[in-house]
This record gives sequence, structure tokens and C-alpha cells, in this order.
Amino acid sequence: ARAASQSNATVVPKQYTSLNFQVRLYEGSNNVEFVYGTATGASSTTMTSVVAVGLKGNGTEATQLTTVTKNNFQWGTATIQDGGYETAPAGFTISSGAPPAVGRTYRFDAALPSDVALTALYTIEQQPVNQGYVHQAVLTNKGAAPQTNLVVTLSFSGANTTTLTGTVAALAPGRRALVTFPEVKLSNPGTGTLTATLPADDNVANNVQTASTLNQAETLGTDIIFSYIKPGSVSTNGSGFTSSSTPVTNAFCAAYTTSKPFQFTMVRAFIANSATAVGERVYGLLADKNGNILGQSAPYIIQASDLNTLHTFMLPTPLTVPAGTYLAGMAHTVSATQTFPMGLQAEAPLRPNTFYTLPISTPGAPIAAAASSNGRYMVEAGGRVMVLATASPALAQALTVFPNPSVTGQFNLAIRGANAPAGLAVTVINQLGQAVYTGTARDNATTSLDLSQLAAGLYRVQLRHGSSFASQPLSIVR
Repeated sequence: ARAASQSNATVVPKQYTSLNFQVRLYEGSNNVEFVYGTATGASSTTMTSVVAVGLKGNGTEATQLTTVTKNNFQWGTATIQDGGYETAPAGFTISSGAPPAVGRTYRFDAALPSDVALTALYTIEQQPVNQGYVHQAVLTNKGAAPQTNLVVTLSFSGANTTTLTGTVAALAPGRRALVTFPEVKLSNPGTGTLTATLPADDNVANNVQTASTLNQAETLGTDIIFSYIKPGSVSTNGSGFTSSSTPVTNAFCAAYTTSKPFQFTMVRAFIANSATAVGERVYGLLADKNGNILGQSAPYIIQASDLNTLHTFMLPTPLTVPAGTYLAGMAHTVSATQTFPMGLQAEAPLRPNTFYTLPISTPGAPIAAAASSNGRYMVEAGGRVMVLATASPALAQALTVFPNPSVTGQFNLAIRGANAPAGLAVTVINQLGQAVYTGTARDNATTSLDLSQLAAGLYRVQLRHGSSFASQPLSIVR
């Protein structure tokens, strides 16, 4: 056993004045264990520090370096990975207020001849039925021998049943590979279980990964959610942008794909349990995959009661979009105080092409979060499925719009003979496809349409009755 004191405190703020631990070497099995004993906390002004823990051979490549990583206070959540920490702040997070339990052990097993592990399974936790999703899994060759033609089977049970397969052609020792399965659309509402499996090898204990997913029924008028947030799991950490003496706004985003027209009405984000986040200015936003902002909520000041909760940001106008990929985000205007308002859930390695930061004060393209990031951003998007309708010549003939163009933005909708005694739905769409007005109109009457708040330009008014619709251009000139 050895008692160590953290040094070099000018670089890494000291969290412990002493830390007792053992390194155990086992002959025969060649296994190694780190066993932690008593730790004495220091009076650090820094909440956390990030250090390195692991075993190193003759180099830093994945076959020569094994590291232990965790991004929160809980020592029991650590994972062991081949290779180093790719980018800061990835590493091993420690805090004087959260010492290891006496006897906490990290064990490094010697490599078996044939040992391929399923180390991650990526799914979407919640989405509407009949929306496509591309599931992925991560394989790691922990064995001593190279592997070829590895077949991964992904089985669905529960509300929906199907089976998919993916293949990795070759995988060298110490390397990992991403398996992408064919897109699948699940048609039955309800919860299902996903099970990814590998063929048996020298270590069958790591050949299976499971996950669950919820598919929501497309009930008209009911909000439905796209989400990567694991139900029942709280935030494991928080993330924040670098503090600034002048206000700077950026956003944490998650990418969601809708395979048919959809109407977004809200963004939901988990506010991390960070006391310094109270008083910070945030808002929800929707952007296209290139980072162009399509809609955003009103600004909101974080309250103490918001910490460790999911906050809903309502869009002032429903955002109607065609099929495609969109970014749901929580924007944060940073202040001179460093804070971490964005809730995270552990995911290692982080799935690709899903989580981004978006520069707003200085507009730019979305920046993909690194695979070694602290976790997935807890951001959801919600809204309603659009009912597809058929263009109706009869409904178009029943509609007259005047004056058009309008210099004031005031229009009249005269509807005669639409056979719609319960009324008709009215939507005005701008040239970006966004709904900028929603309302109703009566049949056999003239209804006022006030668009005076809109800028000059071209729009389209859509009239909908059941599964039929009609559309006419509108022009506002100033």
C-alpha cells in the first residue's frame, strides 16, 4: 500500500491532501488491480479536477495504453477503455467532496486470444411510430488475435419485432469499429427491447448489449417527443461554455430526423444541478442541419427550482418542416462566471453525427461533439405529426383572397361553398416553409387575416378541411 499526495497543484488544483491505494499484480493470470483506500480531501476552490488513471506499455497507441475514464463524482461509474483520452475535458474526474469508497477496485484483465466486446448500443429512447432510425453498435477487439467478418445481430422484441444484422470486415487487436444497421421504421406504439449480440468467443460475458425504445402513437392534437434521454436516469454531469467578460451566446444541440412532414412546437432541455446556473439566460431553438435557426423560444432566466429538472421551451409559433434532419438546442448566453447548465447523460464513446455545439453570436456551422466528450446533451424536440392532405380544386375555387397584394398586411379570406360547417384551418407559410400564422376561418363568410406584423415578401396561405387543402400566394408590399 502507498499513501500519495497530489502534486503539481499549479496545473491541477489539489483535491486530496493524501490518497491511500494499492497496485496488485497477479502472477499466472497477469491481471492488475488498483485498490483505493482512505482519501483526505483538500480545501480546493475548484469543484473538480481531471486527472489520468491507467496502464501504459511502450507507447500511447490503443494496444499499449489502457485508461480509466469517468466524468462525474461517482467512482462506480468509471469505464476502462483502450487508448488515451482524446480531448479535454475527457479523463478521470475527481473531487474533494467525493472520495473513493474504501476498497474501490479497478481491475485490468489480461487479453484472451479471442475476445470481441459489444461496448455500446445506440438507439433513440423515444420517437413517434413510423419514424425511421438508424441504430448503431460499437465493437472493441479486446483479444490478442485479429478478427474478420464479425456479424452483429440486432433483435427487437416487445411492441415491435424484427431482426437486423451488420458486419465488420476486419478488426485488429485493441481497435474498435462502428456497426451501422439498416434503417428501421417501427409501426406499433409501445415500449420495445433491443438486443445486440455477437457470436460466442473466449469471453461471452461482453457479447451482448441491450437497450429500450418507446414509440408513441400519432394521436392528433397530442404532443409527441423525439428524445435521446434515458427515462428514469438523471443527469450525470453538466456542461457549459467558457466564461466571458462580454455576453456570448452558443447552443448545445441534438440532431433528430423526421421522415415525414412534422410540426415542432417545443424544445425540452435538462438543466444540470449546478448552483452557478441560477440567473443565467437560456432559450430553446430549432435549426436545420447546417445551423440556420428556424425558430426559437423567448429567453428564460434559470431559477433555483429549475436545477436538475427538464425545462420546456415553447416556440411562439409552431414550426412546420418537411422530412429531414434538424437540431434541437438550448442556447446559453455566458457570463463572467463559469457555469455548467447543460445536463449530460453518460455515453462512451459518444455516438457520431448526433450531438453538436452551435455558435450563435458569431454564426457558424454546427461543431460535432468529440467521441470522448463527457456525455450526450439532454435536449429533446417535441411537436405534432402533420396530417397529409390532398389538393382540392373545389376548395381552391371556394377561396378568394383580397386585397392581394396588400400594403398593410391585412387580408380578407372569402370562402363560399366549401361544405365545411365546422370551419376550416388556416396556416400561413413563409418562404422557408415555416408556419408564421395559424387560425381558423368560416365557410360562407369573410374572415379577416391580420399579417401586419410580418415583413414585406411572399407567403402562402393554406386552407385545410379534413384531408383536403387549397393554397394561394400572398404578397405584402410596403
